[in-house]
Order: sequence, then C-alpha cells, then structure tokens
Amino acid sequence: MSDFILERTWLGIGAKGGGSVLVGTELTEGGLINLGNPNVREWFSLFSLRLGIGLGASVGLTLICVFNCWNIWFIDKTLITDWGFNFAWYGKWDAVAKALKNMKFIATVLRIGPRLAGFRPSQLENVRLALHYLYNAYDLGTSSGETKVVCIDTVGVGLEVSLNCTVGEIEIMSR
Repeated sequence: MSDFILERTWLGIGAKGGGSVLVGTELTEGGLINLGNPNVREWFSLFSLRLGIGLGASVGLTLICVFNCWNIWFIDKTLITDWGFNFAWYGKWDAVAKALKNMKFIATVLRIGPRLAGFRPSQLENVRLALHYLYNAYDLGTSSGETKVVCIDTVGVGLEVSLNCTVGEIEIMSR
C-alpha cells in the first residue's frame, strides 16, 4: 500500500513539439519541482520516437506528474512508453485538461510555469488537491509504491492526425 506523500511527488510543465510523416518524433522540455520541498527543482527533457501512422505537426504545453519518487534523478535515462491518438486542428484542449480545469489545476500550473524559479509554497493548495485526485484516479494507493510518470497534454496548436506508440527516454538535467 502506498500513500500520497508530497515529498515523493513532482510536478512539471514543459513545451512539447512533434510531428509525423508515417513515423515521427516528439520532444518535451521543461522544469520539475518537488511538492514537499518546492526549493528542489530540476529540468527535464523527454525525446520520443512515434511508431505508427500519422501526418502533420503540433506544439503545446504538457504537464508532467511523477508519483512515488524520493529523488527525481532515479528516473534519469528511464525508458518511457505510451500510445496515443493525436488530433490537432489549430487549437484544442485535451479532455483530461478540461476536467482538471474545473479544479483550477491547469490555470494554477500555467500561472506558475513562467515563474518556476520563483514558485512559492503558498501557491500549492490547488495543485496538491488536483494531484491527490490524479493519484487516486490512477489507483496508485493500491500499488506497491513503484514510480509512476503521468504526462497530460493541455493546450496545443497544429495540424496533425496520428495514431502511434511512443518510445522515449527521459533525461533529468541540472539547473
């Protein structure tokens, strides 16, 4: 059984861009903070290959949540796999982002994003509540405590349709 512990929870925001012509690539770069100690911050890069079918390109913002991780360097050079359907017709909101917007989650993180270096603990309450909701939604409380990385695409623009499996590596970088 694993409890939601702020010191083991990381939140980040990054810029994401990618494209496909049958196969493709995507790159996400941004910053991560530890919610138990907001003074602990690192930068990350996630480069992935898209294996599947698709055509087009898009850019946008991505939120990244890392649960059950005492030290963010433990996920450095970790292989990340996922699958997805990308549909970008100029601008769009992801369904999960719409649901979390009602909890002020996206708005709070987007306000913090440009000022990541000046993030204050007093800005955490809405973020903490939303992350606890995500923790429960992914049923991490019944897991054995393994680290879970969750990426949520928020706003984006582009012209793209693709169905793919992504395989990539996350790299943690010093500030």
